[in-house]
Amino acid sequence: MLVLVVLAIMWAGALLPPLLRSRSEGRPSDSIGQFQDRLTVLERATPGTVAPAFRLHRSAHGGMAIASPAALARRHQQERRKQILLGLAGLAAVTLVLGLFMHQLLLVHLLVDALIAGYVGALVYLKNLAAERKAKLRFLPEAVQPTGDVPASLRTAVN
Repeated sequence: MLVLVVLAIMWAGALLPPLLRSRSEGRPSDSIGQFQDRLTVLERATPGTVAPAFRLHRSAHGGMAIASPAALARRHQQERRKQILLGLAGLAAVTLVLGLFMHQLLLVHLLVDALIAGYVGALVYLKNLAAERKAKLRFLPEAVQPTGDVPASLRTAVN
């Protein structure tokens, strides 16, 4: 019986991550989304010499919207962090179930729980750090360059 439980957990560990990843990525079912995904693959495969001015991404309501490279980087970070957290949660569940049968694994489960707590603490710290930077960062207005004739007295005062 224990062997069947271990085999079922191993199969679930092998099959669930790709299934969850495909659902979280929101694989496109329309031709526009597939075309955009293929362009993204091509863009990654070719060496980029000029950074594009903007990127398109799917908005919450299904349409396409313009996203800055910084917004795309944040989105990729969020997805990666979500996958790591889901992986740790899955590992905690597996070690808990196995720990019920083999009591030595309860220590491993406690270690995984500590890892989850540390990871969530690090995420909270990074979020607070980003909020603090956003609150403190202010861009200066660009200097206005005179386009017309400037009197000589002003030109010498500026220089």
